[in-house]
Amino acid sequence: MLRLYKMSNEEKKEMNFSIQDNYYSFKTERETLGFAKINVLEKIDIYIFILENKRGNGYGNKLFYQVLETLKEEKVTSFELIFPLQNIIMQRIVEAYGGIEESRKDNKIKYRITL
Repeated sequence: MLRLYKMSNEEKKEMNFSIQDNYYSFKTERETLGFAKINVLEKIDIYIFILENKRGNGYGNKLFYQVLETLKEEKVTSFELIFPLQNIIMQRIVEAYGGIEESRKDNKIKYRITL
């Protein structure tokens, strides 16, 4: 079963992640597949990352789904997501979940995602 687990401050320190941010490990029962940052402040700030040797197995799609579920639990109804235009895989994932492209500027693409 794939799940998000909220990282402890010790785990964040080990990974050199900011203590102030909410980081999650994306894992099976036995191994870590990636990470997610999910901050729900004035502006939604998310970031997902799949370990290089785990890419190409659909884990990015599954991780993004779990991030969206976490945002729903936080009562988020919509948010913007900006990432590099070259990240075609992320574009496909976002569009698969109904993301609407809003703009392209300075090699960045911006999507609106409604939950």
